[in-house]
Amino acid sequence: MHDLNDSLREWRRLALMTVLTGVVTVTALGTVWLALPGALRLDHTSPAAYDVQFSLEYTGQPAPGGVYGSIPATTGQPLYLTSLSSLNIVLRYHFSSPSASSVAGTVTAAVVVEDQGLNEFIVGPTKVPLSNGSAVVNLPISLSRYSQVISRLSTVASSSSYPVDVVAASAVSGSVSEQRIKSSAKASFAFTGASTILIPVAATLPAGASSPSTPIPSLLSGSGASRAGPPMLSDSRGAVSRSVPAAGDVKIGGFRFPSLPLAVVGAVVALAAGTTGIRLGRRLRRKWDQDPRLAVAQRLASRAVATKGPVPDGENVIYVERAEDLRRMSRVLEVPILRVEAEEGSAAFMVHDDRYVYCYRVGVVVDAEDVESSGLKPSAPWISPAHSKRFASEGASRNGSVVEAP
Repeated sequence: MHDLNDSLREWRRLALMTVLTGVVTVTALGTVWLALPGALRLDHTSPAAYDVQFSLEYTGQPAPGGVYGSIPATTGQPLYLTSLSSLNIVLRYHFSSPSASSVAGTVTAAVVVEDQGLNEFIVGPTKVPLSNGSAVVNLPISLSRYSQVISRLSTVASSSSYPVDVVAASAVSGSVSEQRIKSSAKASFAFTGASTILIPVAATLPAGASSPSTPIPSLLSGSGASRAGPPMLSDSRGAVSRSVPAAGDVKIGGFRFPSLPLAVVGAVVALAAGTTGIRLGRRLRRKWDQDPRLAVAQRLASRAVATKGPVPDGENVIYVERAEDLRRMSRVLEVPILRVEAEEGSAAFMVHDDRYVYCYRVGVVVDAEDVESSGLKPSAPWISPAHSKRFASEGASRNGSVVEAP
């Protein structure tokens, strides 16, 4: 068996190595924890849908004595222009997505009469910015302007009717599902126009209605305010791809590392260091259990001094039962504890005063028979009255754990 100094050095070295492997294991596990989310992230692309809707409504205010009576003409009805005092078209735009979105942009609308590829504006282009993904464009129709354009075209082309379109276009940018988007959409709402009538393509003239002088059917007549008709709609849909990259980098201490290799290396290091730490811990515990000198040396380390020389015997040696008793005596007498290698695998801890040697023995020789056979005979089973008084002040007693009573 090693001497006590070698055993202490070996035990402390094992303890230090165990602590270091524990630190390495915890650090490696922390690295894996940081890198693992990025390492497990898979490369995939998911579409984020969005909808764009244009809707059109119009309202014609009836002229006194006209065929509408007091009920305004509304969306879906033919518009007898000579029976209207004013006509207003409202175009609405709305951008929506089931995913989180944030967009900005503008919507432009105009009313155009087409003839042989030429466009004549009834209402020039009107641009409105988006607010919360929506926009409303008001297009008031000048009935006199409309009549002038139709009359001029009729004189040139000798045609009785022309396509009249409400055209709209949007320019939108922003993000959908955290993915950048830049989108444009167009819509066109068709009417058939003559000098005295404007008919939405989706609507039809009442049977026998050839001029504004023909009364409107009862469905369109009556008294009081009428509700707006159903809007004319134009829908378009799109999708922006939101791509999530595969394993990326992780930033640690201002440096970037590939997350997948870092997670693998961290896991390997944690496994190796953890296994080594467990083995070292078992060796540390086994050495502690096999060498009882270590526990005593650690407890008395603050007051013990290693010395060389024989362990005294004779009637001036008093053996104490516990190491704590020896430390208490060292404190009372204000002297250090001397540590001496008694023999192979055994150590003695002693406190000297001017007359007695107080000794605690640990190691191979641990009981009375071993003490007798070793030649280190415990003698003087009493202590002087003066010393008894000093020990009593520290909680020691003659019949206590300090000295065995005769």
